[in-house]
Amino acid sequence: MSRAEPAAVRFYFDADVLGLAHVVAALRSDATYPGDPGAVVKRRERPACLIANPATKDDLWIPQVASLGWLIITA
Repeated sequence: MSRAEPAAVRFYFDADVLGLAHVVAALRSDATYPGDPGAVVKRRERPACLIANPATKDDLWIPQVASLGWLIITA
């Protein structure tokens, strides 16, 4: 059995859209959200998201996510 390759995360879903985030992250290895435990999707391994938890204030997590070059998806 082949090993999973690391995933390149590109999309970050804000806590305002966690329901959507769970659905998308289950289908795509390049999407994450606060509290994401990580997963293997289509032989790509997405690490746990350590950036924020759902209660983190916007002025703390937005600069972190932006510095990684990730697209932020929010309501």
